[in-house]
Amino acid sequence: MTDPIRSKDSLVTVPGWDGPSLPLTAYRTPLLTLAAALLVLAIVCFVTRCVRGSGDLSREMHARPIPLFYQTDPRWGGEPYGDGTIADSGCGPTCLSMVACGLTQTQDWDPSAVAAFSASQGYYILGTGTSWDLMTEGAAQMGLHSESCALTAEVLRGATPSAPLICSMKPGDFTQSGHFIVVIGVDVSGRLIVNDPKSKVNSKKRWDPQHVADQVKGIWRFTLAPAEA
Repeated sequence: MTDPIRSKDSLVTVPGWDGPSLPLTAYRTPLLTLAAALLVLAIVCFVTRCVRGSGDLSREMHARPIPLFYQTDPRWGGEPYGDGTIADSGCGPTCLSMVACGLTQTQDWDPSAVAAFSASQGYYILGTGTSWDLMTEGAAQMGLHSESCALTAEVLRGATPSAPLICSMKPGDFTQSGHFIVVIGVDVSGRLIVNDPKSKVNSKKRWDPQHVADQVKGIWRFTLAPAEA
């Protein structure tokens, strides 16, 4: 019977194989190459995970006083949210992230962090989407003060970078079903400046306040919560 491994001369033989045996050292280079490749792959996966979940938001925060984040951004768009991903259904957390980062001038609440918070606290309703409670109870847990507002053009005109508005939208210019946007202020002509987390086109446009008011079904005004004495 042929020994499976002959340690004396470091040869590898296979039962039933009549060809030449190979020394173990013959496998050293390919095994080291494979190990190195696996190590590189592990590092790439780790770094990709970190970049997807968060990243430096300085560019967005310098561009607008309330930064514009897109829910489809590869830094967080693929992260799970509810029964989908942030890219699919994370407009609510993405809007609240814009407001939180803008008002606090920190990067603590990026869209990935707000989505994880929303899901863990039960603010995502399966089959429905983000609960309006995220804009009130959830915001308070994040250190923000919010209040529900009348659905009027006058309220929309009152948006400022220090008191931005998050609007829940009916089907119309912004959505075919349901959607959240942020109104961050008005331009010199009194038109609304909007951060739409799913549309660069809508975010570049300036909007007539009454036209937007006709499409809203919920408005919340946000400010920093008063510091405790």
